[in-house]
Amino acid sequence: MWLTTKDGRHFNTDWMDDDEKKKYADIIRNEQEAVSRNIERIKDPSKKSPYQIWSEGHLSSKDTITEQYKAGNISKEKHDAVVSKMNAEAQKIAESMSDNFGNSDLYKTANGFVLDDGSKKIFMDDDGQIRKMPVGEMNTAHTKYHINAKDNNDKDRQISQNKTEAENLKNLELSKPVFGGDYKATPEMVQIVGETAKKMQEEFPILRKSFNIDINKNMDASGLVWDDKGIELRGATLKHYLHWKQPKEIEGIVAHELTHVIQERLIRQNGLPKYIFDGESKNYIDSIWNRAVERYVKDNPKFTIKEVNKIMANTYGDGGHSRMGGTSIEKMAVAVQQVYRGYGKVEIGKYVIEELKKEMK
Repeated sequence: MWLTTKDGRHFNTDWMDDDEKKKYADIIRNEQEAVSRNIERIKDPSKKSPYQIWSEGHLSSKDTITEQYKAGNISKEKHDAVVSKMNAEAQKIAESMSDNFGNSDLYKTANGFVLDDGSKKIFMDDDGQIRKMPVGEMNTAHTKYHINAKDNNDKDRQISQNKTEAENLKNLELSKPVFGGDYKATPEMVQIVGETAKKMQEEFPILRKSFNIDINKNMDASGLVWDDKGIELRGATLKHYLHWKQPKEIEGIVAHELTHVIQERLIRQNGLPKYIFDGESKNYIDSIWNRAVERYVKDNPKFTIKEVNKIMANTYGDGGHSRMGGTSIEKMAVAVQQVYRGYGKVEIGKYVIEELKKEMK
């Protein structure tokens, strides 16, 4: 019996023992499978090597495209379309590298790609093989893309994750908020505020440590006060919504102010300066908001990042306080407020809630 390899070599197998025959049969089968895989890649674009995906998408020119747009050489529509395609292709490459990763950065390197989620790095060569990263590979890295965590639709894994989260919540002691203030709050008022606070404590572990809720008489119209130790609410505002039978508006107000408590506790958790409206602390809150907006726009491409920011800024104070509303600090609080009161022009609140939870240690 004669066997022929891909490069044309002929072997007469009559003199071979069984082990020798198996060895050459395996060589030929492997070669045939490799040829078959290449044919499949040609037939199916999704089977292309990551380097093909990368080069065909011109991904390394993202900065150039942005510079051309800023210089007025290409339209916003063209810029957005090209960048959107680049981001999608980068996401495709990242997902081929790992079935389970958090928010990560994807780098193109001299020999392949590196996916870095902050705790670990995965290296894949240009042909799509996951292997040990060559020494000094990150020194050749360029063109970084931020990759959002892959949505996991695996039902069993989701059930397991839900169980784990439920157990974690059960194991965290929930300390009731302490009510105070000089306003004679009605039992219904205290009940609505207290139940909303409890809901948020259950959803956000960082609120498990008790905080103060003061309901006061004399405050400015804009005088809702907060820090990491608690919030101050205007009794007349709560009374107004109770009179008009709008308890969901009260829930929204409480959620808004407690979002600020979350922000304050996060900056302290991370050892950042206490003044939240400036410097490192402001930049930190901005980064959380920006991630939420980027994810929202990706899922809702009819909006741009600029449009979302404008809508949320003008929503603050029912459109009357756009200067303060323009901060990420307030836009984030408005987004959570909309979730708790049950409506909003842009449904970005769930994205903000997810990003806030990711930050909690």
